Formats: sequence, C-alpha cells, structure tokens
Amino acid sequence: DLMSYPVEETAWNGLVERLPRLPHALLFQGPRGIGKLALATRFSQFLLCEARAGNQPCGRCEGCRWFLDGNHPDYRLIQPEALAEEAADAEEGSESVESTSKKAKPSTEIKVGQIRALADFLYVGSHRGARRIALVHPAETMNLNAANSLLKALEEPPPGAIFILVTHAFGRLLLTVRSRCV
Repeated sequence: DLMSYPVEETAWNGLVERLPRLPHALLFQGPRGIGKLALATRFSQFLLCEARAGNQPCGRCEGCRWFLDGNHPDYRLIQPEALAEEAADAEEGSESVESTSKKAKPSTEIKVGQIRALADFLYVGSHRGARRIALVHPAETMNLNAANSLLKALEEPPPGAIFILVTHAFGRLLLTVRSRCV
C-alpha cells in the first residue's frame, strides 16, 4: 500500500510550497526504489483532499476516502497492463495457472490508446469541482505514439488538469515531453 510508505520530508515540503503556482505537469525522476511513486501518489491524494490537515491530506474526507479506495473520479493512474495486473494479483492473491495460460501476455508498454482515453477524462469538468490528475508511471514505458499523444495534452492542457509523470529512466523520455514538465 503506497499510502503507508513514508515520503521524504524535503521533497514533500517543496511540492506543497508550489501549490499557489502549481505547474500543469510535474516530473518525478530518479533511481528505482527511492519512493517517487509513493510521493507522487501521496501528492495526488493531497491535491484531491477536500479538508487538508495543514500540509497533509486529511485521510477522512470523501475525496480522501475515494482516493484510498482506488476509485476517485478525478484521478487516473496510467501504467502498463503488466504492472496493473501485477498490482491486482497482489491485492487479490495469485490466480490459477490455467486462467493465466489462456490470456494474452499483458503489455509492458503504455500504449497510445491509454493516453487517448485520458481525453474523455481530462476535457470534461471535474466531478468534485477541483483538479483532475493523471499520474503516468513509469513514464519511460510509453511507446512513441503514446508519448506523442501525451505531448499534445501537455502542450495545451485543459484547465484544472495536472499531469504527474514518474520515471526511472529520464533519458528514455522524449525531450519534448521532458521540456513540458517541471
């Protein structure tokens, strides 16, 4: 559970200080395993919290409860199918070998269809009257078409949309995508 991971205080405070002038796209980059995804997830919850407790999400409001239950209507996690299945299997216990062998192998890339599906989410008003957040992890797994599709949204972001990209391989991201993020 990412919400139980501690986040590095200096990085957290730096994010919270940006709130008055929060950019539309943030890029969390660094080596694997240092807590980038936990930080990005926690910050997403903070942005969607409806009753912040100082500089932390309250954990009790309707926005936090939805977020913690994994079904906040203003939040999307975009990740490769293989990563999503891995997380689902970990939550539900592993499935039988028979049902796994009949399935097509899940993709290890973020595909263009996943990014295009964000348009329906991003270009419609927020369900809760606040921001809409798209967290892309790991961003370097976007195939070229997906990265170019995301670039289009990064260049002309809809009002209230926040993109958070998390990467372990900064150099594998398109330079144009990197240049649109803080």
